[in-house]
Amino acid sequence: MAEHTKLPWKLDGTYITNEDPNDVRSPSIADCGRSPTIDRKTQISNAAFIVEAVNNHDRLTRENEAMRKALYQISDYSPASTIQPVAIARTALSSLKEGTANG
Repeated sequence: MAEHTKLPWKLDGTYITNEDPNDVRSPSIADCGRSPTIDRKTQISNAAFIVEAVNNHDRLTRENEAMRKALYQISDYSPASTIQPVAIARTALSSLKEGTANG
């Protein structure tokens, strides 16, 4: 499998491009404006959604893994125990960085 175009990607109308001017492999990564059955506003929204998803993927994957680890640690404690699980949850939450994705 080939490596994807370097991040971050950016939006230029319905075109998805790479912000790196030195990356000549793909000045236009994708064009979301080619469908004759989808109106222009929706095409632009679709392209924006793809760019946001791609640019946030790595961060969200790391954060998901951190939360999964914290939940596994918390699940090891008895139902009567609250102090340590709360501390684990707070530590995991404080390690998260705010991103552009809603959540």
